[in-house]
Amino acid sequence: MKKRWISIALVCTTALALAACGANAGKEEASGAGTESQAVEGADTGETGLAAEEKTYPDEAYIMFINPSDYVTVGDYSALSVEVTRKREVTDEDVENSVQQIMANNQIETEITDRTDVREGDIVDIDYVGKVDGQEYDNGSDQGLHLEVGSDVMGIEGFDDGLIGHKKGETVTLNLTFPEDYGTSDLAGQPVVFEVTINGIYTYTEPELTDEYIAELQLTDDRGRLLKTADDFRAYIREQLEMEADTQFKREFQTKAIEQLRTIAEYKGDLPEAFRGRIYDYYHDEIQQEADVSGMTIEEVCEANNIDLDNIADTLTKNMLLLAAIANQEGVTVDEAGARQYLEEQYAASKDYFSMMGITSSEDYASMADIREVQESILMDSVVDLLQEKIKIVEVEPAEEDLEALPDEDFEMGTEDLNEYEEETEEGPNPEDLEPLEEIEDGEASD
Repeated sequence: MKKRWISIALVCTTALALAACGANAGKEEASGAGTESQAVEGADTGETGLAAEEKTYPDEAYIMFINPSDYVTVGDYSALSVEVTRKREVTDEDVENSVQQIMANNQIETEITDRTDVREGDIVDIDYVGKVDGQEYDNGSDQGLHLEVGSDVMGIEGFDDGLIGHKKGETVTLNLTFPEDYGTSDLAGQPVVFEVTINGIYTYTEPELTDEYIAELQLTDDRGRLLKTADDFRAYIREQLEMEADTQFKREFQTKAIEQLRTIAEYKGDLPEAFRGRIYDYYHDEIQQEADVSGMTIEEVCEANNIDLDNIADTLTKNMLLLAAIANQEGVTVDEAGARQYLEEQYAASKDYFSMMGITSSEDYASMADIREVQESILMDSVVDLLQEKIKIVEVEPAEEDLEALPDEDFEMGTEDLNEYEEETEEGPNPEDLEPLEEIEDGEASD
């Protein structure tokens, strides 16, 4: 069974990333042009990984095996003009601000040795066992838990305060009560006794960005080159910020270009059932995962967030058919060999990361991908690239609210995850963490 494949690089972010701004507006008729529903920006650039196993689909569920002219007629887009916010220039100040934020987010845990008593704000290493009516409750124990005193991570009033003043090596008995709104209903409001052993007391200190510090981390950039100095690291951060600026520009162009293309396109007949069904399944499965986590039904999640899955599937299907029709008209193709070469390049650029995932060769990586999905993704993104050349782009100054500093990258660095520059997730390193539900809430969707 193939697994859902999500691209590491920008080239494959478009295919399942053209959902409707009108997702909250109700269903769009599948046979109409539907200009009221607009294409939105692509998925977060840099997403990667291999998600849970998915259904097996026939060839006709992929855009390359569909004749798009059966479903849409492309209008004359030679005279179209798209206003796009001027691409932001990355400054030295942007780089330094990001570097400082990264260092602040990657503080080093250091044991406190000049005192032995626990104080507010300390990080304590503890073992604990919680018992209700003399019996340990489910998941009621842990060893080596690092807890910031005062953070209320346990969610039980008095737990953190009960450790203050006690010493390293001491075992503390805490007689507490679960809150009435505690997540596990059979424990809510129940008295509980915790036996807590304090193994150590720590504090966090911000590391200093030096050549020695960077060399010790053994970080590599996106091309696998070792970052040896602080200047190497700054150059890498600049590269990431510039990539983000490029991505934002391309997203906005994609949104507005498809929006205009839809106004001059003519759709005919029903949408291709297998293809549209695959798109629907993708977003249905994403929301189902959220429903499973929250304990809700998928219908409840959709209602709570004003999500219309049919509208998302219809609009995304139309957008991709439109791009495929342009691909045919312009002679843009992506064959299987090209898709496999792309996977090989991805693997070569991030060997260390894939190794941490247990993927030890480009063949292993390719075997976990649905090659048709890879082809589809590259094809869609290639068309957007072509449209940037074919459609006139008028750059406009950013709105005042957009003049804030570039968002800080959420880098995670350390000897345990040497090449994790971004937040660590099962899907892989993401400059902007993939959150399908949150994006759909705003009328967006991403792959």
